[in-house]
Amino acid sequence: VRVRILATAPDHAMSTSEAVGRKVAGPMRAGEPITDYRLLEPSALDGYGEGAVLTSVALSDAGGLTGVQVGDRIDVVAVDPHGESRAEVVARDVEVVTVPSTDEHDAVPIGIVTTEKVALDLASAALESRFTVMQSS
Repeated sequence: VRVRILATAPDHAMSTSEAVGRKVAGPMRAGEPITDYRLLEPSALDGYGEGAVLTSVALSDAGGLTGVQVGDRIDVVAVDPHGESRAEVVARDVEVVTVPSTDEHDAVPIGIVTTEKVALDLASAALESRFTVMQSS
């Protein structure tokens, strides 16, 4: 029995130069052809540098979002709903990357890019505070 091996590349095969710098979706065997299916798409956070995380913040009302758009820089302010402590800026000069398409929520979720430390500070503040925003200049 003779076996004939064809030396053809699979559909969507990529050259090494096209694959350099991309992340592999899982383990690969030596010599396995690289296809677009085997590589992950670049992360939306790649342009933000090392340590950037996407953080979701629920604003206390849609009014706090008036005029805020994707790409704006804002400060996120924690406000004590009981008025027992002063308002405090928890995240300063962060970029807005998502805004809701509707304001039919009690709390309006927005997405911002922060560091892990700021994301954890926001999560802690959310336990006792409501959030609003100020636009940075």
